Amino acid sequence: DQSGNGWSCDVDKIASAITPRTKLLFINTPSNPTGWTADRETLQAILDLARAKGLWIIADEIYSLFHYGRGRAPSFLDIASPEDRILFVNSFS
Repeated sequence: DQSGNGWSCDVDKIASAITPRTKLLFINTPSNPTGWTADRETLQAILDLARAKGLWIIADEIYSLFHYGRGRAPSFLDIASPEDRILFVNSFS
């Protein structure tokens, strides 16, 4: 969503787009070409939504080392439990 101050992820908009046919969420962060990077709180909100709806997450985190903050970008690895249904990939480009 770019309706505010730059790019952001509106988890409420994601939630409202989920239908009974929805099986997974594809999350690309850090994102190319926008450079948008989800913070830990946004990732937690997405993970909570996926847990509540029984959805898989495909996490494309290929640019995690190209983060302009300190260290690597926040990751679902930082907050996931072994029971979470997350598939980590390194690009679908």
